[in-house]
Amino acid sequence: MRATITLFVLSVLAGHLFIRTTWRKIVAVSSIFPITIIGNSIRIVVLTFMAQYVNRGFIVSDNLLHTRGGWVLFGIDLVLFGGIIALLQRNDVRKAE
Repeated sequence: MRATITLFVLSVLAGHLFIRTTWRKIVAVSSIFPITIIGNSIRIVVLTFMAQYVNRGFIVSDNLLHTRGGWVLFGIDLVLFGGIIALLQRNDVRKAE
């Protein structure tokens, strides 16, 4: 939840700084929600499979992968969002020329 809020604020800021048209800003901000939902879903599925097939300790909240894996996911989400911003900005510049 905290990562989603942080990415949302960053998307508003990045849209304001790097994108000119309003509809592209809306696309940038709304792209955060599918990115975080899909990323968290993948994290849950991976932890569940690891707990079921490797060791049940993976699902315990004291496990390092369970408690600190969100930072890795946040980094991946941030890189994906950076790619979306780069695409929207590049297309925005082409339209302006």
